[in-house]
Amino acid sequence: MSRRVAQTALLAFVVLCIIFSATPGRTADQPAKTLKIGLIMFLGWDLGINSANGIELLAELMNKKGGLQVGQEKYRVEIIKYDSKFTPETARAAAERLIYQDKVKFILGDETIDAWVPVTEQNKVLVVAVLSSPSELNPRNKYLFSGTGLQTQMPTTWGWFAKNHPEIKNSVQAFPDNKIGHIRADLAKNCASIFGPALPSDYLIFYPPQATDVSVVGTKAKTLKADGFCATAGGVQGDALAYKAAWQAGYRGQLWSFVETTEYLLEKIIPMEAVEGMIAPQFAADRDPMPPAAKEYVDGWTARNGKWDHQTPYFADLFTIMTEGIKQAKSIDPDKVADVMANGMRFDGVSGSGKMISRPDVGNSRTVDVVYGQVMKQTINGKPKVLGVLTPEDAYVFNKKFWGWK
Repeated sequence: MSRRVAQTALLAFVVLCIIFSATPGRTADQPAKTLKIGLIMFLGWDLGINSANGIELLAELMNKKGGLQVGQEKYRVEIIKYDSKFTPETARAAAERLIYQDKVKFILGDETIDAWVPVTEQNKVLVVAVLSSPSELNPRNKYLFSGTGLQTQMPTTWGWFAKNHPEIKNSVQAFPDNKIGHIRADLAKNCASIFGPALPSDYLIFYPPQATDVSVVGTKAKTLKADGFCATAGGVQGDALAYKAAWQAGYRGQLWSFVETTEYLLEKIIPMEAVEGMIAPQFAADRDPMPPAAKEYVDGWTARNGKWDHQTPYFADLFTIMTEGIKQAKSIDPDKVADVMANGMRFDGVSGSGKMISRPDVGNSRTVDVVYGQVMKQTINGKPKVLGVLTPEDAYVFNKKFWGWK
């Protein structure tokens, strides 16, 4: 080989090395393997959009730290997202596409799970989803796990409120007139019968879910003169408008909520006088100090968007539970991951500390549901004041009483 040819070959090699090293999305310390996780989420409302954004952010943060540790290997996590449209047919089609075309073995999903869990069970695909009904925790579903406190948070916070405020003898409850609103209303009736305060049937108020004028809620709350008033399941916007309507109608009883509220978002919608004195659980991202996982999330969101505008990542921990199960199993075999999650797995997520629990009320001895620790607070002069701190074990006690576990 001549000197000129050798120099030309060397130059070409150097150029190729430079091009390869500059290729976006790949650096020397990134994992060579990719783990695909499917996401089926309704993207037609703020809660779904925020949840999807939160899940994608958590995957991004994990990848920036080198990927998901699985035994001795690391995997780059890729989220493959489809809109469920909140319709059974669309959601099932999304699941089938994820399984048969995208070849995923792990899926995160919304409340449309009923429509597609037969497909995931048949194909041994592990699912962590938003489960709104205990029936979905049927022991026949070997690969399905709850990823939120949708069924367990309400008994936790309602039980705490009733125990610590026995002076509240009855409470008006306002819900949107939709599926989730009626599911929550049924749970509320059960909570009231077990813990108190009393909830007569005419103290349940349903309003159109997209309504911006819910003055009828306020009028009824004022007329009934109940000791307490609670508005939930309408999202930040719907709940805030219901509290405002009660305040404008002249209702001055005890305001409370069994789901998280944040002063930061409420003050963007309504006067803070409308929720003065309200008692509710607190988002982990509002706590001082923030739990580590919540702080990492807030810092990541701020770095990506330039500021923290208090996205409410209700369902982001679907990702945390799934990846923690994989990490603890040291495997991407869905059967091995399911075994870990079904045996009392603990984790720390954006929503705080949590642990998987069994559901003996539906005959399921495997830990397929989840409870979270909670911080209870009261809004005083527009700011949160901490009233109590509950561990996951405390949450379990309230749920044990509510569900009748032995």
